[in-house]
Amino acid sequence: KKNGKSTIASGIGLYMLVGDGEMGAEIWSLGADRNQARIVHNEAINMVEASPELAAVLKINRTNFNISYKNTRSYYRAVSGEARGKQGANLHCAIIDELHEWLGADTWERLRYAFRARREPLSFVITNAGDDLQSICYRQHEKAEGILSGSIVDDDFFAMILAVPRKKADAEITAVGEGKIELPVARECNPGIGSIISETDLAHDIKDAIHTPSEMPNLLRLTYGIWNTGVSPWLNTTDWSAC
Repeated sequence: KKNGKSTIASGIGLYMLVGDGEMGAEIWSLGADRNQARIVHNEAINMVEASPELAAVLKINRTNFNISYKNTRSYYRAVSGEARGKQGANLHCAIIDELHEWLGADTWERLRYAFRARREPLSFVITNAGDDLQSICYRQHEKAEGILSGSIVDDDFFAMILAVPRKKADAEITAVGEGKIELPVARECNPGIGSIISETDLAHDIKDAIHTPSEMPNLLRLTYGIWNTGVSPWLNTTDWSAC
């Protein structure tokens, strides 16, 4: 959480719009709803307005959240993650934000076939950990784990997971409760510590979660990348994975 995922994604969306040489490229920024989709898209708009080179060739329409590139008749727009209206899309790139908040798999399945007519399409997914082990996000998480472990081979799928085992996170949380201020475990999951995130502020968040147990699930998900983090989950991820 707050490690610059949206900024990276918006830059990739702009590259796919103006730098990939695709005629009539359609780039979508998708979230669980349109407001969430606009988070990444607004970052892209800010980048365009801050760059004289991009501002000279791109047209921004804030009314319908659209960035157009006349030279290749391409556009980059914010779109909700609802399945309705997604049939017939001819996507060159989909920037998918917070997949763990998407309900169901209908939109995901429709997007799979929206890239077929493109030479080198890209689906770029960013997300925090969630708590639904039957979600489309967790299915992608499992595939990513398989690719990173070598049990799955898929040269079209790049996987990056910033997370630690629950026991490792619990040990650091206990240490913070005992007065430690260094967060080496959190640093493994949060590359933004020291530039975007203050280590002192993060340690304060950990202490708050210790004092307010109901906050602990969010701390584990959003700081340590741990799935299914209920205070007393009836089924933990280790047992789930062993089934």
